[in-house]
Amino acid sequence: MKKLLVVVCAMAALGLGSCGDDKPTDPQRPSGEGVYAPEAKIETVLEDNVPTEVWLWSDETGRLEAIGDPVECGSYEERIRFSYDGDRVSKVAMLDDSLEMRVGYVGKYISSLTMMYGDVTGATVSVTHNDANKVSHLDVDLDESMISQLLQQYLSDSSLFAKHPVSRLVGEPAARSLMKVMLMHRPSARKMTVQDVLIGIDFEWSGDNVARAIASIELTVGVTMAEVGEVVDLESMLGSLAPLVMALPGEHPLTASIIDTLEFSYDNHPNPLQGFLGAMDVAILSANNQTGTSNYGTMGLTLTVTVPMIGEYPLSQSMPISRFSQTQYTYNEKGYPQTLTGDDGVVKEYQYKE
Repeated sequence: MKKLLVVVCAMAALGLGSCGDDKPTDPQRPSGEGVYAPEAKIETVLEDNVPTEVWLWSDETGRLEAIGDPVECGSYEERIRFSYDGDRVSKVAMLDDSLEMRVGYVGKYISSLTMMYGDVTGATVSVTHNDANKVSHLDVDLDESMISQLLQQYLSDSSLFAKHPVSRLVGEPAARSLMKVMLMHRPSARKMTVQDVLIGIDFEWSGDNVARAIASIELTVGVTMAEVGEVVDLESMLGSLAPLVMALPGEHPLTASIIDTLEFSYDNHPNPLQGFLGAMDVAILSANNQTGTSNYGTMGLTLTVTVPMIGEYPLSQSMPISRFSQTQYTYNEKGYPQTLTGDDGVVKEYQYKE
């Protein structure tokens, strides 16, 4: 349950901002993975001139403590809460998703991210670095509980689905393709039979920016032939055998392979979200701001059925994945993004701490 925090308007220095020169400056803090100490600290986020986020920073430590949704003057409803071990983020509570992300380290670098629903592990992410100590690969292990949550959001709230950590990690087009496979076996009507889900993401760098991310998703699900027939044109593939195959009883293992390549373009301005762990997004790895993203890939479906008196019969189908999105920016006098306009026309504005 979200915790409602009330802040008196006269004390807006703790939340929505204040005027005056008596604020202490941030102490000198170490840099490195898990330490989010940007020179420009976002204080308020607006969309089409309406405040949508309040960022709460500690005047004593300089750390980001929470992000809330504005409710009324001086009030907000907490949405994200950060916990620290020293200067490094150790936990991120994502209250919209009833999810807690725990951050593991080896030495100076992040080694794992574990997403928890209470005491249940929803997903684990293993993090690999290259010789330049930049993140180069992620292995993602999803539990059925995480897949179920994603599917519910896919069916009911496209905005939450787009913001979900898994969608942000693998890219929304690949996440939507994954959900289409899940829908083949009517998870709303019966328990899913997911035999295996393997997700890997490789990153290619150009300087201090991620130039390309390649997401690979493989999963095996149990489906009935009637469910396959709703997605695949069995008659055109099998001809006169189609009625016999459609009548086969029980579930059959369907393997889906999704490969999506995301290519990014950037401006030459500093990214105020670099190192931010409140959103699982490739954008937080890069020094500059993403201006464009191109997705192109395929989703392949493979199913081998055993037909009486004929033997094994392989079925396969391939479907393209493609999408292009871009963001336009204006900048403040220090060169940081001030407004961001996406393909949907919504204008997001960043207001920074003085």
